[in-house]
Amino acid sequence: GIHRLEDQTRRQIVLFGLVWGALFTAIIGTLGGHFVWAISQTDQTSADLELPMWWVYLCIPLGSYLMSWRFLQTAWQFFRCGVLPHYEHAHVEGIHDIADESTVYLQDNDMHPYDLKHHRIVEIMAEKEPRQP
Repeated sequence: GIHRLEDQTRRQIVLFGLVWGALFTAIIGTLGGHFVWAISQTDQTSADLELPMWWVYLCIPLGSYLMSWRFLQTAWQFFRCGVLPHYEHAHVEGIHDIADESTVYLQDNDMHPYDLKHHRIVEIMAEKEPRQP
């Protein structure tokens, strides 16, 4: 992968990709803006939303320009610091880690599988509680 390259080469390739990503999304935004302008000159309305069609298609240039802005932000951050942003998709801010709560893993049936790390917790809890006949 790209991480095996020398630092300077890697830096140039990443910046090249980010700048061209910004340019591409800006072009799509501009073309989308021309399309929205053309469709705004008609009296078309969407059947389901009953809004003018240009409102519906406005998401194309707006979304593209937002992506272009994000590409430029990331390129500037990478140019200054040499680090790309990394997001942990499984992390939710403000939610505590439920792995510490062993009661979550006490559902020992076919509908609620538990991970192997906490399998021993289930066994220990089962030994402490008397079995029902």
